[in-house]
Amino acid sequence: MHTGKMEGCKHFRLLFGINTAAEFFNIEVLYPQIDPLYLSSFVGCFQQGFIRKSISIEIQLQNPFNRRNICWIKLTGRIVETTDRLFPEMMGTIEDISMQKAAERKKDDFIAFLNHEIRNPLSTVKLYVQMIGKIAGFKNQSELVDLCGKANEQVEAMTTLATTFLDMSAMETGVMTLDRQRFCLETFLKSYKAELDMLYSGYRFILLTDPAVYVMADQAKLVQVLNNLISNAMKYSPKNGLISVSYKTCGNEVCISVEDQGRGIKKDGQEMLFSRYYRTTEEDLTKIKGYGIGLYLVKKIVELHCGKVGVVSRKNKGSRFYFTLPVHQKVN
Repeated sequence: MHTGKMEGCKHFRLLFGINTAAEFFNIEVLYPQIDPLYLSSFVGCFQQGFIRKSISIEIQLQNPFNRRNICWIKLTGRIVETTDRLFPEMMGTIEDISMQKAAERKKDDFIAFLNHEIRNPLSTVKLYVQMIGKIAGFKNQSELVDLCGKANEQVEAMTTLATTFLDMSAMETGVMTLDRQRFCLETFLKSYKAELDMLYSGYRFILLTDPAVYVMADQAKLVQVLNNLISNAMKYSPKNGLISVSYKTCGNEVCISVEDQGRGIKKDGQEMLFSRYYRTTEEDLTKIKGYGIGLYLVKKIVELHCGKVGVVSRKNKGSRFYFTLPVHQKVN
C-alpha cells in the first residue's frame, strides 16, 4: 500500500480483468471490478492491514469474465517483513466463495419462507386453539380443555422454532436490531411469570426480586432469552418441578437467573453450552429433543445488550443459567 504496486497470479488477473502483461500493476486497477458497495471496505481493509499485520475480507465483483452471475471472493493476507525492501510487503491468497454465498442466499430464502408461509399461519392456529379452549372451559369440558392446552404448547414450540431460525439468520448477517425501551425489570418479570403460570400449569414457578431497577432493553428479545432458558429448565426438570426466576443488582449490572432442580450438567460439558449447534453428549440427555441453537441465540442477544451469560450447574443438583444487563436507573 505504500507504493500502491501489486503482483498477482493468472487466476487473480482473470478475476479482476487485468490485461497488462507487466509484472507489477497499480492497486487502483482492481477498483472497477469491485462492487461499489464494497469498494470503501476493500480500501480500508488494506490500509488497516498494515497496522494489524493481516487482512481478511469478502467482496463482490462486478461482471467477472463478462458473466452475468455474481462472483464473491475472499481475500486473506499478512505482512511479511523483509530486510532487502524499503517497505514491508503483504502476501495473501484469493478464494472464490461464490458457491458458498449462493448456498447462504438459498438459506436466507428458506428463512424468509418460514417467516411468511409458516409463522403467520401459526399465529392464526394459536388464536383458534385458545378460543376453543376458552369455550370448552365455559362448558366444563375438561378433557377438551386439556387437549387444547397440549395443542397450544405444540403451536408455541413451532412458532419458537421458526422465530429462532429467523433470528439466527439475522444475527449471522448482522441485521438484527434492538428496540430499546426503558422499563422496570420487576414489573416486566412479574408479568412474564404470570404468563408462565397460565401456559405451563405442569410446573411451579416462583419469582425472587431485588429492589426495583430499571433497564434499557428490547423487551421482546428479553422474552425470547427467558423463553429459551425456561424451555431448557422444563426439558431437564421433572413434572411439577420448581423453577425460579430472579434478579439481583450488583453495582452497575443486574443479573437475571433461571434456576431449576433438574438433572444438572457435568462440569466438562458447560463451556460449550452457548456454542452454535452444540448438543450435550451425556447419554441420559441425548434423547431430549433440541437443535443446539437456543442458548447460542441467548448469548448473542445478551451480548447485543452489552451483557454476558453464564451457567452454574452440578450433576443431579440442578442448573442456574444467568445473564447480565447494564442498569439504567436504580429505584430506592
